[in-house]
Amino acid sequence: MGLQLNISLAQLEVSSDPEVNLKSAEGLVSRAAEEQSDLLVLPEMFMAVPGRDKRPADYAEDLNGRFVSSLCDMAYDNSIHLLAGIWEKAEPVEKAGNTLVLISTQGEIRSVYRKMHLFDSLNKKESDTMQKGSALPELCYFNDIRVSCAICYDLRFPEIFRMQSLEGAELFVLPSAWYQGNFKEEQWMTLLKARALENTVFVAGCNQVGEGFCGRSAVVDPFGNVVTDLGEGSCLKTVSIQKDRLLEVRDKLPVLEHRRNDLYDLSGK
Repeated sequence: MGLQLNISLAQLEVSSDPEVNLKSAEGLVSRAAEEQSDLLVLPEMFMAVPGRDKRPADYAEDLNGRFVSSLCDMAYDNSIHLLAGIWEKAEPVEKAGNTLVLISTQGEIRSVYRKMHLFDSLNKKESDTMQKGSALPELCYFNDIRVSCAICYDLRFPEIFRMQSLEGAELFVLPSAWYQGNFKEEQWMTLLKARALENTVFVAGCNQVGEGFCGRSAVVDPFGNVVTDLGEGSCLKTVSIQKDRLLEVRDKLPVLEHRRNDLYDLSGK
């Protein structure tokens, strides 16, 4: 067997109470560790889905605050990497950063990504309450597999995925809070498959369920095949990402090599 990365997707209904969500995380971390997962992915906004009278800034903490520190302890105690969405303090103070933290098996923050594209569409306006990020996600190695991330609405912007693929990304992980609505579920699945197929990479989307969100967390392989689809209910699923499969597809479909760099260039440099 070649190089592989075991990744667990936690599809669940996120509470408006951070303490409830930390309690949920304890069980999910333990289960993922039992399944010998290398990386547990929790959805976007895992710290809290804002309640009716609250804004993201009401929950926001620094990266060394209680919520992230608690996740760091869980990662260390279970020797597993965690990727989770939090609300981070930002300027101006009435807004919060929609932020992903990647936590190492040593219980330390390994990488931070702040959502670049805010969902000001379809009767939603995230920019009213969120501060957008200004940097591309960082590539991280897991078992010699290069992993990048993005958040939810970023999925609609193929430039990120192409730029990161040219930098060596082989798996993209997208914690999300993808809303229900006409055609929304179909768009989610179509875009996951498109980003995987056009870049010959694995793509893993981890979505929320519950009121307003459509679920359908999924892993798609570099040929656009859906490896797993978590459906509409709460569940935890562990999938093995195989480097050999990526190399096999790229040998048959070398689209990244066939780009016309003499006519156009799109790189992160």
